[in-house]
Amino acid sequence: MSSADAARRAIDAGSGLVGSTAGAALGGAVAGPPGAVVGSAAGATLEAALREVATRWLSRREEARVGAATIYARQKIADRLAAGEEPRDDGWFDDRPYGRSAADEMLEGILLIARRQHQERKVQFIGNLMGSLGFEVAIDEFVGDWLLRQADELSWTQYVLLAAVGLAQVELPLVHVGDGICDWTSWGVHEQLADLGFARRELIGTPSTKTPRLGLAVPNGDLREMELRSGGRLLFELMSLDRVPTQDIEDALYRLAALDGEAT
Repeated sequence: MSSADAARRAIDAGSGLVGSTAGAALGGAVAGPPGAVVGSAAGATLEAALREVATRWLSRREEARVGAATIYARQKIADRLAAGEEPRDDGWFDDRPYGRSAADEMLEGILLIARRQHQERKVQFIGNLMGSLGFEVAIDEFVGDWLLRQADELSWTQYVLLAAVGLAQVELPLVHVGDGICDWTSWGVHEQLADLGFARRELIGTPSTKTPRLGLAVPNGDLREMELRSGGRLLFELMSLDRVPTQDIEDALYRLAALDGEAT
């Protein structure tokens, strides 16, 4: 099978994972990349990465994830071009003396990350990240490597929690991290929230509180005061986590706040 045929097969498989409703909303990104995308450096590099990864041995499910991530990346590129943005021109797409361009390496890496995601709802946002990197001059290969690792390691629930903290319209409940745990489900969500914060990933945080007498700083676990730190903000913006479904956010916050066995 040629690399072009393998790429088309992956897109066909990915369109099923994207879903009929989302697929209609994504328009031509499913059937093929819009001409403006193909003609841009960002789009051309994306299609080359797809051909590279699609020719490897992939299970049918892995093929669908790779194809779906590419569909979402195509649409992100098309949206940014339509908004008047230009792909970066800082050498990101240029081959380097010692090997391939940073863009080639990053996009292949992201597709390989998408390939192995058992939580397939993550694939949309991994695709968004892939489409965004070609426009962000501030993101070099060192920051890009960090972003890829976070996108891979974070769970779907952690994507949802980052969205909850990052969206101004979401009213966060009165919850202190680690308090009021009533069952294993609640414990699991609290642990995933704690992993995003103080002394761990530091993607979210709160202003420290002070002890009454000596004024010593102590960690503040009040969810209502949490905000995205720099790394969390990068992930929120580049992965378009504002598009996480509202129902998922509400469910996660309910699990955090449920007391006295209310969560089941």
